[in-house]
Amino acid sequence: MIGASINEFSTDVTMSQNSDTKVSTQKAVKTYVDTLDGITPVGGTFTVAGISTVSGTTQFTKQLNVSGVSTFHGNVNLLDGDRLRLGSSEDLQLYHDSNNSYISENGTGDLKIQASAGSIFLQKSNGEEMIKATVDGPVELYHDDGLKITTTKTGAVITGICTATDFSGPSAGAADFPNGLTGTTGTFSGNVSIGGVLTYEDVTNVDSIGIVTARTGLVSPYANIDDWIDVGSNIRLGNAGIITATSYRGDGSQLTGIDATSLKDSSGNVRAQANSGDVSITAGIDLKVSGPHSGANNSTAFNSMTGRLVFNNDHSDQQRGPNKIVMYNQGSFIGGFGISSSTVDFYSGEHFEFSRMTGNTTIVPLLVLKNTGNLEPGQDAIQNLGTSTKRWANIYSADLQLSNKGGKNDVDGTWGDFTIQEGEHDLFLINKRNGKKYKFNLTEVN
Repeated sequence: MIGASINEFSTDVTMSQNSDTKVSTQKAVKTYVDTLDGITPVGGTFTVAGISTVSGTTQFTKQLNVSGVSTFHGNVNLLDGDRLRLGSSEDLQLYHDSNNSYISENGTGDLKIQASAGSIFLQKSNGEEMIKATVDGPVELYHDDGLKITTTKTGAVITGICTATDFSGPSAGAADFPNGLTGTTGTFSGNVSIGGVLTYEDVTNVDSIGIVTARTGLVSPYANIDDWIDVGSNIRLGNAGIITATSYRGDGSQLTGIDATSLKDSSGNVRAQANSGDVSITAGIDLKVSGPHSGANNSTAFNSMTGRLVFNNDHSDQQRGPNKIVMYNQGSFIGGFGISSSTVDFYSGEHFEFSRMTGNTTIVPLLVLKNTGNLEPGQDAIQNLGTSTKRWANIYSADLQLSNKGGKNDVDGTWGDFTIQEGEHDLFLINKRNGKKYKFNLTEVN
């Protein structure tokens, strides 16, 4: 009733009372709204201007406009053909028809999937990998959960066989195929370097700096093929396995069955001549003999199977000198022999050493002749000069230096260091340890 006075608040939570004199409390209104179920808004429009909590099922047959944030604590179910459309022009759409699922970008922009860290995965339903893109890292492509292609900062790594209808190498540098390259055709505008074996079936031109092996034949456009093949004017290949050439170059490591009486240098000069009884080497050139000898690894052996091994110098100069037979080690002079009609002189860059070898590597020094002229034993206080049955007749010397330092005598067990010197009428003894001097008491006899 218009103009009626309101004198109290109503606590009717069912909103069943019809009163113009009571105002419903906030609690009564909230309780009423929370219990609404199966209510169809009048005119198809239902407007809530605050926060609405719906614990049951709310059906909207027309349109729901939400201007704030909607939070769903359960699932949002869209039926087949229903689409989740995003954007003012509904450019991005997610939906499922009766067979397939779609993420569709219907606008003029791009469809971007972004991540700030970690990786983006495209997987099978059981977790098998199909595509993995790592932030600031590689992109990996899989086949049946097996990694096949991985991008790197310099290119890509392919695991398995890569089949292509065509291949184009870099404009500069060389293409590298460490595990081989198989194809039907190939065109190279530059040089092709092959470190292993090149197998070919039909070619028109081969320029090789190594060995070329042909399985069924080798044809030269300049060949005169009858009983032999002429390559140019200097090489003839005979059908009996004989190669005739004006000269041979290289190290000769691949040449076998050589039968010749002489060897010539690049100028045609005979350097080695085979005679009926010997081989003569032309004077003025070096003769090098090499090859390991059995029982002496890494050594060079001159071996005379019968008779003597003779080093002969037929030079007419019979004067003594160091230039007859000389020895070098890596270009440095180490010694030599000077030979005359009656004398053999030995020369050394440092000293002469006579040693005994035990085994192939152990060397025991026995006697050393120093470059100062001093003759020393190979080891200290071990070797004797003569024996009880092999004695020297006389020993000629100046002063006698006697010392058993490092050992001891058989009388008092000490060691000493003495020098015996000769005077005009006496012999003197000097104790080198304390500096004292003594004179031998000599008795003259007739």
